[in-house]
Amino acid sequence: METTLYKVTFSDGRMFKIFCANRKQKERIYKTADAIKMHDANVKIEVIENGIHEIGQWERIVSALK
Repeated sequence: METTLYKVTFSDGRMFKIFCANRKQKERIYKTADAIKMHDANVKIEVIENGIHEIGQWERIVSALK
């Protein structure tokens, strides 16, 4: 699982948080980032958090620890 939360900040102060649940979605955010940078060279894209788990995944992890 390649879950990642990104923060995209534009030069005018607008900020968006984007959750990507897999590798293909991560590829898509970088593809759109390239397009965004053509219009706003000062846009900043950063990873807020990696390895985010859903409750079902967490329950499976905990049960495997027993």
